Amino acid sequence: MKNFIGVVVFAAASAASAGPLPPPPPYVSAATKTIMSLPPESDAYRNLFASDLTVEENGVLIGQGVDKWISMQSGCAHKPNVLGYSSGWKGDLGTLLIIDTFDSVRRDNLPATMIADPRPVTRSTFYQFGADEKIHRINVSSVMSFWRKP
Repeated sequence: MKNFIGVVVFAAASAASAGPLPPPPPYVSAATKTIMSLPPESDAYRNLFASDLTVEENGVLIGQGVDKWISMQSGCAHKPNVLGYSSGWKGDLGTLLIIDTFDSVRRDNLPATMIADPRPVTRSTFYQFGADEKIHRINVSSVMSFWRKP
């Protein structure tokens, strides 16, 4: 019993001394605002990415380079509905995770009289920054479905 109490006291003291997590690096906070507010065609958006950018979706390489990523984002049917985001650290480097939903149907290409059902996509996009404070890797996980809450 004495050992158990000692472990509990040590665990409580360790948790209390750990304190809150540090805020994300300032460049991650700035990138978050840019990604969520500016169009992909803007210079500020483009300047967030390193020239060796790689993009994977559901574990498959889908693009390399800034131009490919910009063209993929510019081709989105609708502006995503951001459900939430989290930014922080991975080792000494910054990270950003954005979770959003959007309709994958391009309605601007449909004839005026055509009606199309929505095709919802829910995705998480994980941005990994390098030492140069630019995004070098993007990992997207997506599913063709609605966002549901328990």
